[in-house]
Amino acid sequence: MSVAHLLHGFNVKDSGASTTDRLIPYLERLGYATRQHDYGYKFLLGTWYSNPVIAKQVAGWVKGGDIGVGHSNGCAILSRVAEFCAPITGLIFINPALDNDWIAPPQVQWIRVFHSSNDAAVEVARFIPFVRWGDMGRVGFKGNDARYTNISIAPYTHSEFFKHVGLWSATLMPNRE
Repeated sequence: MSVAHLLHGFNVKDSGASTTDRLIPYLERLGYATRQHDYGYKFLLGTWYSNPVIAKQVAGWVKGGDIGVGHSNGCAILSRVAEFCAPITGLIFINPALDNDWIAPPQVQWIRVFHSSNDAAVEVARFIPFVRWGDMGRVGFKGNDARYTNISIAPYTHSEFFKHVGLWSATLMPNRE
């Protein structure tokens, strides 16, 4: 069975219970087992240092057919997982704190980017030096790559998507034809 690897955002004290864990029932209905890779509550310096380490650990768990589901900083970690050549099939980025022109490596077949023009957190994050953060969560993917699908979730702010995830559940995955 394929696994959906979940990574919550920066400075989360509930291990993703109020964010990425809310997607578990929808992912299970789509036939995925789920694994939350909780990396705890870290300050900026801890995040800068630990993101590559966490990504390397997660990459070791990924098998062919698996997907990654991230929120905010979790998307920055998943981008590194993909760059470590983990055989990840797809990525679901929710308000990603990631550069808006990040190009996924070739093994990633599809990427869903849920973004909102009301996401102030990633607007500020793009100015923080020495991290891979950017404003993709505010503006979507800005590039020329057909694997990406931008989905606006405005008017929601940085984490409000998870309070309304049922409205968006049908758009989590690409159509399987």
